[in-house]
Amino acid sequence: YNSKYLYWFLWIQLLWLLLGFLILYNTTYLSALTVYKDGLFFIKRQLCWTLLSFISIYIILQTSKKRLYYIAFCATIINLIGINITLITEFSVNGARRWVEFGPLLYQPVELQKPFFTIIASYLFMRWNYLKYTMKGVLLAILLFFLLGIFLQPDFASGVLYSINLLVLLFI
Repeated sequence: YNSKYLYWFLWIQLLWLLLGFLILYNTTYLSALTVYKDGLFFIKRQLCWTLLSFISIYIILQTSKKRLYYIAFCATIINLIGINITLITEFSVNGARRWVEFGPLLYQPVELQKPFFTIIASYLFMRWNYLKYTMKGVLLAILLFFLLGIFLQPDFASGVLYSINLLVLLFI
């Protein structure tokens, strides 16, 4: 890799991050001041999530590909079960039925699946000529069942996003 381009990529990402914080500050300062008595409440909260994401990226970069594929496969199965739970239960948060409740914890399987879906789909298409037919069938079935579960939810935008992701990976 040419390190010159990697540095440009890093600077662009940092610029997007700073722009996002600026927009968040401009749109939430007054409401945070009114509700939480702290105008920077949402900025502080977003900084915590940003720090957690940087730590996650570092851990992922230190993980071997084989282990990453295994984690992605396990997470995909768990999230596929989660999506089916959202279709069965009537639990909702602010009218959205895409949430799964595990005691005090809430999570959206569709949102957590985004990086794992990309990893599984890229693995499938990258190794297509080397995989056995049964493995191809299993991975394709998992991806298609996941897409079906997303399209059965009232969240059409996520289904389109996943479909576009799959098509881009297919033609790269």
